[in-house]
Amino acid sequence: MCKKSQLKDMRPFALYEISSEDEEQVLEDNVRIMDLMANWEKSQREEKQRKGNKANVKTFRFVFKIRLFLEPEESDVAANEIFYIQAVHDVVSARYPVSKEDNISLAALQCQKEMGNFTSEGAMKDKLDQYIQAKHIHKKAAKNSELVASVCELWDGLKDMSSHEAQLSYMELVRGWKVYGSTFFVVEPKSQPDLPNYGILAVTASGLLIIDMKTRDIAKEFSYEKVVTWGCTDKSFVLHYGTLERKEKLFFLTDQGKEIIFMVSSYVGSLVKD
Repeated sequence: MCKKSQLKDMRPFALYEISSEDEEQVLEDNVRIMDLMANWEKSQREEKQRKGNKANVKTFRFVFKIRLFLEPEESDVAANEIFYIQAVHDVVSARYPVSKEDNISLAALQCQKEMGNFTSEGAMKDKLDQYIQAKHIHKKAAKNSELVASVCELWDGLKDMSSHEAQLSYMELVRGWKVYGSTFFVVEPKSQPDLPNYGILAVTASGLLIIDMKTRDIAKEFSYEKVVTWGCTDKSFVLHYGTLERKEKLFFLTDQGKEIIFMVSSYVGSLVKD
């Protein structure tokens, strides 16, 4: 896939198995694709037998996307395009918490990137959900008209900005968020009484974030520069943070320790290399 897409650096990308229930799993190099697809068909047949042929059964698909948010070189046009496509998807699907104002600004840049100079509201009015998060879209048509008008007003102000410039501006805005490029893992902190009982561990290219599941606020941040060691078992992830002389132990219950280790090791390795 990387060669077909003419990507210069293959490290950030991977193939994922994603279900219709938004469960996702990265496919390792030794996975046999045809065997996996045969398992999908088998599980669907068994589910239909249990629920009846007319029941909605879980479906699966392959998605080629970013696994590691290592910034591509400016000359790697294909990689930058994929980073933009995934940023748009992650914004619109509410993977990131985005304010209404920021969403409107991003939607205007998306319109300029994809359609050029503003001509009419009709260009985006009938496909608002491709630009705006569902939580910002109203049931009342009048309210949505106001939303479209706000996007189009900003879009009209971007006259003569090239598609490339609009893409750069879009990415500059989203890269400014602490949660940009996060891979999220549900964890149970066990060594820190000041952390929530259950939280989300966000692994980014610059460090780790602990996010409160209820408030969605960042409870704690850990930069890779102060990460001393890390490790995992089948049911946990452990991180030592600080200095060799004085370090703090963080212990999380999770069954995704192996993937967390891969990501932390890759990001730390990239920082050391740079």
